[in-house]
Amino acid sequence: MPMKKPPSRRRKENTRARKPIILIVCEGELTEKNYFYNLRAEYRISSVHVHVVGKGRRGQALVKEALTIARQMDLTSKKLSDTRDQVWCVFDRDDSLSQDVIDAITEADKASVRVAYSDECFEFWLLLHFCYNESRIPRNQLPIKLTTHISRCPGNESLVYSKSLDDTTLNLLFEKLETAIKNAETLLEKYQTRESDRFPEIRYPVSPDDASPVTTVHLLVKELRKLREDA
Repeated sequence: MPMKKPPSRRRKENTRARKPIILIVCEGELTEKNYFYNLRAEYRISSVHVHVVGKGRRGQALVKEALTIARQMDLTSKKLSDTRDQVWCVFDRDDSLSQDVIDAITEADKASVRVAYSDECFEFWLLLHFCYNESRIPRNQLPIKLTTHISRCPGNESLVYSKSLDDTTLNLLFEKLETAIKNAETLLEKYQTRESDRFPEIRYPVSPDDASPVTTVHLLVKELRKLREDA
């Protein structure tokens, strides 16, 4: 009697359900990328693949870049609206016009991409880890503010904020994540907001000009927080 062939291992591998993917495409190629890579480790996320890239673009250009990467990963708009896969764009408003921000969010919504933007820049989100703030701070002053708060922490009197986010700074930030989320939520509630066209749980300022300073980075952090192993 002829011997039966063993089951194909490749077939098992091909039919095995893959983990969901969260793709985070950042304007910043250093600070934001380091922050989210290390946050993934802080939350010990293993139930999904968290992929972080920095592209040096913002607004609509970043959304288009994110869509290109998503297609390369077989994350189509239909799949993003029907599955647990997510694509996020993280960018700064800086000196962009209000309409530029609105257009970027609109284009992202159409493609089932979520947006986490900060006015004026990502460092404002970092500042909210230490304090609540409603005043617009020029981006060149934010590192000074961050250094002041970091150096007030015991044992870190001589530490200076760096965009590379050293391990000590990251540990301080992650210890204060809940404070940052609460501060960002409180600030966003001050402004008139609207729901994302695709994701009702996400709200954006109606007018970026009337919502400054602001950040929606906490929306992404809350999504990652849901996935932490000790949740």
